[in-house]
Amino acid sequence: KLPDLNVAEAIQRVPGVAIVREGGEGRQLSLRGLDAAFTRVTLNGMEVPASTGGLDSSGGINRGRGFDFNVFPAELFSRIDINKSYTASIEEGGVAGAVEMYTARPLDHPGFQGTAQLQGGYNDLSDKTDPRATAIIGTTNKAKTVGFILAAAQSSRNAFQDGFGTVRWAQPDRPFKANETGLSDAQINSLWYPRLPRQDSFRHDQDRIGAASTL
Repeated sequence: KLPDLNVAEAIQRVPGVAIVREGGEGRQLSLRGLDAAFTRVTLNGMEVPASTGGLDSSGGINRGRGFDFNVFPAELFSRIDINKSYTASIEEGGVAGAVEMYTARPLDHPGFQGTAQLQGGYNDLSDKTDPRATAIIGTTNKAKTVGFILAAAQSSRNAFQDGFGTVRWAQPDRPFKANETGLSDAQINSLWYPRLPRQDSFRHDQDRIGAASTL
């Protein structure tokens, strides 16, 4: 069972895995202390690149090789394998390791199965309610040779962050006197100060819709 908001937060339960958060939600992960770009990620055996938006002032677009795990709801997956060392059965491509994600297969759980879940959360900073819904249904024939399963998940999230930035640092462009600071003129003129102090407010509205089916 994966009760977390997305796949990144589910994987972080494994020892040796660290995740990078944005707006309080996991986005990328690090295996064995290496950057996310060194981890190979597959979905049902196929490698999956991804690019999503972020919460910084430049848009937070992922232009690297690191996979953004916040694009997938955790409920769509029945199994996730974390490989920190390679074996002959794993394709090359990840120096740090490999993450293999698998959606549910009907023959793993014969017979009829169905589940539905509805959640909600309230953020007093954004003054918004964030709904979250999941539904899974599947069945197999009596001989347990043919079956299908359909899973769908939807969530909305409104993040609001206040912060403070300096827009880089600078040194004095003209000599200053130390006066009664107790510092020498040379010390004062070697100091760095905020070039342009500013207050930052970021708002990010995220709708995540996912579906998976297997026959």
